[in-house]
Amino acid sequence: MGTTEKKIPLHVVMRTGAIHFEKIEGNLVEEHNGIAKQQGYVYLGKAGRRMGETKIHRVRNSIQELAASRFIVVFRERTKYKGFYAPLLDLQLHTDFTPDKKYYPKYYKNIIHDITMWFKIGVFEPVPSKKLESYLLALNNNPLLDTLRNCRTSLLLVH
Repeated sequence: MGTTEKKIPLHVVMRTGAIHFEKIEGNLVEEHNGIAKQQGYVYLGKAGRRMGETKIHRVRNSIQELAASRFIVVFRERTKYKGFYAPLLDLQLHTDFTPDKKYYPKYYKNIIHDITMWFKIGVFEPVPSKKLESYLLALNNNPLLDTLRNCRTSLLLVH
């Protein structure tokens, strides 16, 4: 008999730090959730450096094969971390795709030219602190929170 390897979904973590921690969190989470609840999903735009093609392919495979991938946003202020996750439904490069305006918050009009990637997600929910502590990097199995303390990468893959 052959052994079957259990497939583990990949999740995308976007880290963000903010001087006004609660204000930024409220804007991002609440505004995206309002649209996701009304439309069934929402697009979250990522400005700046995007994911590489290999990582995009791995995440798309995880979404298609396992339908259990999540988009996780982690807010940081000093040494405190707070996370929210949503089902990750798809991801697109901005060069290939721009969603209809009804599927992203109005404040994007000021940053749309900076968007490099779009993440199609469901409704955000708080990540329990123990769950946030349990995520490991897909690259090397290092704990996510340790990595966030020691690097500046804004997009990470975890399981």
